[in-house]
Amino acid sequence: MTETPGHPRWTDDPSGRSTASADVTGQDRPDAPGGGGTARAADRGVTAARDGAYLAAGTAVTAMSVALYAAIGARAYGDDAFDPIAVIWTFWAVSNACLSFPIQHWVIRSIESNHGDESLVSSALGRIWAWTVAISLVLGGVGWIYRDSFFPDSTAEYLFLVATIPAGSTLIGLIRGSLAARGRFRSLGLAIAFENVARAATGLVVVLLDGSVQFYGLALLAGYGIGLVYPPRFDRTERSRERSEHRVEGDVSSASSGADRPAGGLLVAVTAASTLRQLVRNGGPALLAAVQAGAGAPAELFQALSVFRSPFLLAQGVATRLTGWITLLVVQHRTAQLRRLIIGTLVAGVGLALIGFTGGAVLGKPVLKAIYGGDFDFTNVDFGLLGAGSLVSISSLVATLILTALDARRSIVFAWVCAFGVAVCWIALAPGDAVSRLVAAQFLAEVVAMLISLWLGNLRTSTASGYRPVRSAWWRP
Repeated sequence: MTETPGHPRWTDDPSGRSTASADVTGQDRPDAPGGGGTARAADRGVTAARDGAYLAAGTAVTAMSVALYAAIGARAYGDDAFDPIAVIWTFWAVSNACLSFPIQHWVIRSIESNHGDESLVSSALGRIWAWTVAISLVLGGVGWIYRDSFFPDSTAEYLFLVATIPAGSTLIGLIRGSLAARGRFRSLGLAIAFENVARAATGLVVVLLDGSVQFYGLALLAGYGIGLVYPPRFDRTERSRERSEHRVEGDVSSASSGADRPAGGLLVAVTAASTLRQLVRNGGPALLAAVQAGAGAPAELFQALSVFRSPFLLAQGVATRLTGWITLLVVQHRTAQLRRLIIGTLVAGVGLALIGFTGGAVLGKPVLKAIYGGDFDFTNVDFGLLGAGSLVSISSLVATLILTALDARRSIVFAWVCAFGVAVCWIALAPGDAVSRLVAAQFLAEVVAMLISLWLGNLRTSTASGYRPVRSAWWRP
């Protein structure tokens, strides 16, 4: 299959203006004879490695900052007093799942698949903020209903946090998506790092000033200050004109990439899947508080999760670069590379599960004790499953991004509805204590989501290349 030239990549020149670069002739392609393609391919490889390094550094810093924020709070206030903060972080994770993650990757895909045109994103901002208000009302309502279980000592400050976090999540999603789509990965790495560094630093100041645990919780809002540095703005007209100037003959039509389909459907699909993922991965502390599993139990689980989810946070940051690349594979019909990516993701998932279980079982307890102090009432199997689930989630995330790039909306939702159903059934029916059931459910959900997503992605890719596997008439992945 002949590959088509790529569309413009948006970067920043030294003056701060956005400029477009495109493979507008055959000589820009690495396989073009006599066109300097080898040098260009090498330059692209160096650029991709540098971009990945920026994102990896930023997400590594932010992951360590999350653990630092939890460690400072736990040591300063104790597990019992820190329980409400653990619950607040659950609301933060759900808010990010509903807003930040899907908005970020939708923005990237929308701009990439429309050849740098930002008008689609700009026209959708009103609907995005309306959705944000709706999420804020829902989360605030849940916090109010369960206020006695979640926030027994103080209500007003924590409910204020619950209601305002969604606006910050939307802001973060728009910032990260716009920076990634324009190729500003150094700025994106700084933005990712700033968010939780600001929270940890502000929390430390609160502790040094002998502030209350409620003020320590309010330090979460400091992370949204990155909006002052990188306010998200989307051009309605300029990129539309430049898009037509840089479009090349033979480029894949927007219809083939799904660019002409209504944007809301994909955004809703990714939102639903991401929300179910975060409920499984980070809903444990709130669930323990709701069922009154015991004072300190939510904080202990939150502390464990803050360390074990670091690999996922790292992958989530680097995935910002990956989304655009996978979208290009889809737009250019490079099905062979897509299939290799699917197979590689599956093999990596199996290997990561084994590594994660071994590392978690051996190192989990001593590492957590060194960071937070005290003993954790978890078994080695619990730590092993936390580690395995944490690393498998990387492959599960990549599988979701593949479906997102393929615009496989129903497949995205179907995979995570199945995974969430498995997790709920395990929590409700499996033997063992609450914590053991929760960590096992997290692992099972990630495995199920990964397997189903990769299977449906393979079906979609095979169909796109002309092969139509046998499947029921009602289901089109």
